[in-house]
Amino acid sequence: MKTMSKATGNNKDMDDLIAKLAGQLEPVKRFPHPLKLALIWLGIVAIYMGFVIAILGVRADIATQLQSSEYLFEIALSLSLSLSAGFAVLWLCIPDMRGQKWMIMPPIVLLLALMVWIALRTTFDTFHIPQNFWNHCSSESLLFAVVPSISIFLLSWKGKTTHHWLLPFMTALAVGGMGYAGLRATCLSEDLGHILMYHTAPYFIFAFLATLLGQRLYRW
Repeated sequence: MKTMSKATGNNKDMDDLIAKLAGQLEPVKRFPHPLKLALIWLGIVAIYMGFVIAILGVRADIATQLQSSEYLFEIALSLSLSLSAGFAVLWLCIPDMRGQKWMIMPPIVLLLALMVWIALRTTFDTFHIPQNFWNHCSSESLLFAVVPSISIFLLSWKGKTTHHWLLPFMTALAVGGMGYAGLRATCLSEDLGHILMYHTAPYFIFAFLATLLGQRLYRW
């Protein structure tokens, strides 16, 4: 009888402890599925990119460029980089990435492919690096980046990432790939030096700064 009474008392004490601990808890809203967030981001970016391109105007020789396999390959590569990185960002919001860590590999492979493509062009094409750092394309690169970067940050900010440098780096790839494609659709220049200085460099700077600030931006 004493043993049973003692066990009952211990259970009551445990129940009281659990009640005290649980009494301070509040309902927590479940973090949305990353695919849902990725589709929201994709919709926002598609509308915004279409708006910016309409404002700036499509390059006059777009019909000719669309017949160039090199141009189409470059645009497809940059868009694929952007989309795969954007999806990776929203999976990186979750500490274990829902067990799908392979999602960081496609954007890395596509980034390497784009870098190899640019390296090959620097080897076989003649070009010169512009003397002036600022150009109208520098301003337009910022314009293309505003809404994609803000929207993906807001969608990913409430996540609990454990990848404080990789997430902002992927964010920069998502924004940069989309902006690069936008600039190639609006700017007439095919000079590689112009492309490197005004279409590519701003996004590499953005990637560097975003990665450095990642620890502060995604603290929890």
